[in-house]
Amino acid sequence: MHAIGINPVETYIRAGTYARLPELPYTPGNDGAGVVEKVGADVSEFKAGDRVYTAGSITGTYAEFALCKKEQVHPLPPNVSFAQGAAMNDRSAGGTKQRTNNGVLRRGARYSAAIRSASGSS
Repeated sequence: MHAIGINPVETYIRAGTYARLPELPYTPGNDGAGVVEKVGADVSEFKAGDRVYTAGSITGTYAEFALCKKEQVHPLPPNVSFAQGAAMNDRSAGGTKQRTNNGVLRRGARYSAAIRSASGSS
């Protein structure tokens, strides 16, 4: 991991006030950005050396390395820093995916949109 995002959920977990507390030992972190070190045999979307950001993690992103499902990893554009990538959490990616899959957003069309919960809060 080159940069990590601090999601409000992690602060609640550390404070012990989140509804679902993890078993210990626990490494916090869902959001992060970095360079792929290795990929599993069934992964063809990414390769070692790719710049990526994560929207979720199996092992936690507050670490040098994080294990993620391929669905949790997304390409990091070359003009986006690792710090910026660490802030591109699953809410913003999920919202765009949902709107695209439902046909709300179409390439070349002009839209106005209000982005809610972009900070990670509800």
